[in-house]
Amino acid sequence: MKDTQKLTYAEIQALSPAERYALMADGVKLGKKVEETRDTYKKVTPWYAKIVAALKRDHARFKDEKAIPADQTFKQFYAQNCGGELPGRLETLAAFFNSMCLVEDGRGNPLLSETCYDAASVNSLEIANKCISHAKEKQGDNWRGCDDTLDVINALSTPGDATAKLKEIRKRQNGAKEKAGDENAALLTPEHAIEFLVAWIKTAGEKPEEKSAAIFAGTLKISDAWAESGLADDTLNRWADNLAKGVAPHLTVVTAETVAA
Repeated sequence: MKDTQKLTYAEIQALSPAERYALMADGVKLGKKVEETRDTYKKVTPWYAKIVAALKRDHARFKDEKAIPADQTFKQFYAQNCGGELPGRLETLAAFFNSMCLVEDGRGNPLLSETCYDAASVNSLEIANKCISHAKEKQGDNWRGCDDTLDVINALSTPGDATAKLKEIRKRQNGAKEKAGDENAALLTPEHAIEFLVAWIKTAGEKPEEKSAAIFAGTLKISDAWAESGLADDTLNRWADNLAKGVAPHLTVVTAETVAA
């Protein structure tokens, strides 16, 4: 980063428009590079998740062989051998690959072929994982042959919009969950969810590290979700700028220059 990019706002205003254009052009190039890198990484994430799936089996085997400490978690094993923390998205997709592509259907075939896994988008795979997790929770050992699992396999292995089909399965699962509960229970809103997370995070230091780390990894998915929200980058950037200025994010900040214009 050039030193000129660390100018104060007053110093930036003192520059000529052409100089500001040149500075911003560097920012635009950097933004494009970050976006391209993010898109590339997103495309290869399912492939890296397969490596994580293999590493999970290494971890279990090394424990059995007493080649690593018995209390070493997979995240510790990953960080020690791969040079960094395990991203939550990779862990999620690896769990899905293990459950669906490395588990047989009773006839010697995987529940989901690796080819179908490779053809699916990250978004579809993450929704499918939620569907399967719900099926496991509700059906126990019978999850492989239940309707939800069969519908997930069908959504990922037949032509059509897999994401739309999977969202319908999740909608059905969530509907069943709501009906099973108290009909008078308050509906969870995004605002309530944020308040709950903030309160939980403030006491994370009092909780087991593995649990806090899992929540930390989960909250990072929120940033990824905003990138997939369909909102324009200009809108997201305006919200972020307003928050940095202590202004309500949805407002439009009026400056002397905009008034003059």
